[in-house]
Amino acid sequence: MSLKEKIRNAKKVLPKKLTVPEWGIDVYIPRKTVKERSDFEKSLTKLNKKSSDAAMEEVRARMLIYGCRDENGSPIWDVSDIEEIAGYDSTPVDYIIDEMRKFCHITEDDIDVMVKNAVGTPDGDSSGVSA
Repeated sequence: MSLKEKIRNAKKVLPKKLTVPEWGIDVYIPRKTVKERSDFEKSLTKLNKKSSDAAMEEVRARMLIYGCRDENGSPIWDVSDIEEIAGYDSTPVDYIIDEMRKFCHITEDDIDVMVKNAVGTPDGDSSGVSA
């Protein structure tokens, strides 16, 4: 069997079940494919937020949307819920995001880059370079 075949046939990692005591529920954190992670990161470059604080709020909400599923593997939230998520208690949200970061190997540096990419420059470009 070639290396490529071994990789293709490797056992898939099952979603991580995470109990959120503050909400009295379980959520599931799936591993993402290369395409899914790239699509998520690309979506952040189009946010054009005015400040890094606004960008961080949206990145955190989108991470929750991106990273949580119900027991059937269906998303719990979608982008129409971003404003609602911004009003949630930060403790359970932080817990979920921290666990998702560990399970999906997302570093603090990755998040910093995501926030920088979500802040637009005055001409509307979201290159992540501040003016």
